[in-house]
Amino acid sequence: MYDSTYCAPCHAEIVAYHAASVHSDQTGYRTMLMDRAGVSELTPVMMEMLEDRCFECHTTCGQCHISQPNAVGGGLIDEHIFKSTPNQTRNCTACHGARIGSEFKGENEGFKPSAHYEAGLNCFDCHTGDEIHGPNSAADCRYEVSVRPKCIDCHLNPETYNDQMEQHVGQLACNVCHSQEYKNCYQCHVAKPGSSVTHGLKFPSEIDLKIGRNPIKCGDIPWDIVLLRHIPISPESFTEYDITLHDYTSMPTWKYTSPHNIRRNTPQNESCDSCHGNANLFLTEFYINMRIVEALAYPQELEANQSVIMDEIP
Repeated sequence: MYDSTYCAPCHAEIVAYHAASVHSDQTGYRTMLMDRAGVSELTPVMMEMLEDRCFECHTTCGQCHISQPNAVGGGLIDEHIFKSTPNQTRNCTACHGARIGSEFKGENEGFKPSAHYEAGLNCFDCHTGDEIHGPNSAADCRYEVSVRPKCIDCHLNPETYNDQMEQHVGQLACNVCHSQEYKNCYQCHVAKPGSSVTHGLKFPSEIDLKIGRNPIKCGDIPWDIVLLRHIPISPESFTEYDITLHDYTSMPTWKYTSPHNIRRNTPQNESCDSCHGNANLFLTEFYINMRIVEALAYPQELEANQSVIMDEIP
């Protein structure tokens, strides 16, 4: 309502596009919830949960261009002045800080900042307004936005490729070789407002790097081998709302990721042997089974991730 009343008279096209965008709409989350629950439409209790816990995270125009997002407490950035470019700290990493912001700035203990951060780049040197305002809810995944930043936008120089790189380009995502370890989250505590229930905090987050098979291949994500990040979902995530995830295993819990901690030199690209044959880098059945035995993962994890597990270590 706020956007359509105050912003649309001058920015009608942007407002209409943004209304169905990732930053505004919950289509992807709704789809995930229905798929894992094994239902074809949202139930009243699912809508209650979404209203209570999920819709609060997504933004209006003003929560990027005038104030901080409500999800992080709100508050005007610079009185009532409209900012054509949002504030990286108080807007972007205010919401995307626990993973992206910490990775980009090197705030995870023992890890360096992204080479892009050290070079003085900020979010908007790569992420344009057209990308941030989309893609719309009809997209199969958020990577389908046509103006999504790509490594080759800045780093396309075929003369620097050698035979070894030619074998990897097209098969591996660039960040498989150029990312540092990053945060993986194993559960989200989706409790009712005011509740003291803590059943959703069973497994702690941890810093790790896992290479696996590409689970999406949509948009411009054609690679066979990519980095995966564990998302904060468990069979018990929504139990306080009496939501049972009957089809929890219908999709992986290790998803395609785009870490923002890129370095030219990383432990996995020091030599061929640093990666090839190094089972510690790959998402394997042995790794998931080990976590299950150590009570660090649910037994359902093995079935859920069959499509992304590496059967053979290259």
